Amino acid sequence: MKRKSSLFCVLSFALMQINIAQINPIHDNEQYRQFLIQKDLIRIEKIDQYVKENNVSKNFYDQKGNYVYIHHINELDQPVFYQSKSNLELAKSIKTDKCWSGGGLGLNLQGQNMEVNVTRSRLGMWEPGPTRIDHKEFAGRALTRDLPVFTTHNGNTEHATHVAGTMMGLGLLSSTRGMANQAKLDCYETGANEEDEMLTAASEGMLVSNHSYGPSYDATKTLQGMYNAEAKTYDSIIYLNKYYLPCFAIGNERDDSKSITWDVASGGGIAKNALGIGAIELFGVGGYTGPASVIATDFTNYGPADDGRIKPDFVAPGKDIYSATSVNDTAHVVQSGTSMSTPGVAGSLFLLQQYYKENNSNKFMKASTLKGLAIHTCDEAGSAVGPDAKFGWGVLNMQSVYNVLWNYGKEHFMEEATLSNGGAYNNKISTTGGMFRVTICWTDLPGIATAGNVKDDRVSKLVNDLDVRIIDSISNTAIASFPWKLDPTSPANAATKGDNIVDNVEQILVDNLPAGTYYVRVNHKGTMVNAQDFSIVMTGLKSATTQIQNKDLNKQIVLYPNPTKGEVGIELAENFATVQLTIKNIIGQKISSKKYENIDKVNTIIEGEKGIYFVQISTNDGRQTTIKVIKE
Repeated sequence: MKRKSSLFCVLSFALMQINIAQINPIHDNEQYRQFLIQKDLIRIEKIDQYVKENNVSKNFYDQKGNYVYIHHINELDQPVFYQSKSNLELAKSIKTDKCWSGGGLGLNLQGQNMEVNVTRSRLGMWEPGPTRIDHKEFAGRALTRDLPVFTTHNGNTEHATHVAGTMMGLGLLSSTRGMANQAKLDCYETGANEEDEMLTAASEGMLVSNHSYGPSYDATKTLQGMYNAEAKTYDSIIYLNKYYLPCFAIGNERDDSKSITWDVASGGGIAKNALGIGAIELFGVGGYTGPASVIATDFTNYGPADDGRIKPDFVAPGKDIYSATSVNDTAHVVQSGTSMSTPGVAGSLFLLQQYYKENNSNKFMKASTLKGLAIHTCDEAGSAVGPDAKFGWGVLNMQSVYNVLWNYGKEHFMEEATLSNGGAYNNKISTTGGMFRVTICWTDLPGIATAGNVKDDRVSKLVNDLDVRIIDSISNTAIASFPWKLDPTSPANAATKGDNIVDNVEQILVDNLPAGTYYVRVNHKGTMVNAQDFSIVMTGLKSATTQIQNKDLNKQIVLYPNPTKGEVGIELAENFATVQLTIKNIIGQKISSKKYENIDKVNTIIEGEKGIYFVQISTNDGRQTTIKVIKE
């Protein structure tokens, strides 16, 4: 029989005594907490004893690069191993890995070549401590933009380094690869004037930033869900810089045992124009299999915002994430929190801007477009269809976003438009029947901040209140379907459909829109302060226009079929004096190039093996578009 240490014997006796006390139902939280503390001390003692007596390691890396460790010793005195969940598992859960080279979509999105210049990156992060920028995961791609510079113990360096690793870690181990592993990152510390720094960075070209910090829980609950001066400032920065989208962790203070469940979200994610991100557990081997497979972590904050806006905006995995740490230049660690889910989102959305740039003559999407796309394509979560105050609009799905950008199946439409005061936007659509979804999103002017002593201010913070409706083209009347909205007085309830007067994101989902022709109409209430830019995304159309570069042509262009066996037809919607048609393969090699005169239709053959090709169309008046085509 193995000899147990005196500490083990003492703790075992204490545990036995507490166990006896717990035969009856537990009514005392503090008593049970002491029981758990003692129980964990015994767990640690048993692990240490096992390691010493068997001359083995507590932890190791397996062949796949996963961090494996002894979690506890079971009743048979056998070690039970737990395995870390990694950046890679996060990427798989939200399908960011599909956008990487070899991911199955024919893409190579890794954040490369996205800098403004040698001194300014388009991806940034603010943290309550400096990042270990010399970590091998960053390979010279992270830059400290302010003070203090990194030393081992100045601020929460472990947290900052972990977040950076999730955003853009190189992948020293296959499991530690970040979302954008070739991107460059500008790193800031929140002890400086981060609001001014954000404004400067955005004005100089930053597109996406991560903010895994926020205020501590406010026992008076005035701060939770509040549109305060901080949120107003962030809205102002984004309004002034319409391509800039900051992503904020929604917080980890939820404690159901203390009835701290709803209306807990706080910080920058409460701003109208920013993204507030919650945390879920990683999916199992089968990935997302439906709403029931989405499990909220036991810490992630729930919304909504005090005025009823949908917060969090959406969720991503944030539990047991294995990423870089600041102990040394090659170290990694497991951490959990909305701090971990948010950089997964920020790094992933940055790849979508890269894709858009590469296919739109070096242009970027506005932040409202990027935000609207992500929301439009979220996987459903929760017990009822539609958004809720637990998961927001659902789980980020990068492959679904890509499908819209690429217009897979010719059923999607995306546009950036402007609504004038007193005007209306009308887009005539046709459908063969079935599911139809439309989402609008706009970067609103900053609203009126709530005073610090006011609790649960229900007054809408919208300045320009846009509305989307689906109009029957025959009767010119709205069909009986309206946008989703939440009731802040009953946050646990499912979303309902009606006139939304608080959100600057509106979405209409029709389960079965009858075949026919409709107008998707966007107008506004009252008098707008000024003309309002907005973004619109639709899914469920008949032969929708391919929306990659057609803003340059400013006309609908239809390419079909796509995928194809080789032959494609192109409808140009107007007659052009000359059209240059150039076809390139996935690595940029020119396959063919031909000029056509006085045409509005083109039929051509894509020569070559199966794979991805790009059809570039240039017109005599200098307009140009590129359409991705799959040859089967």
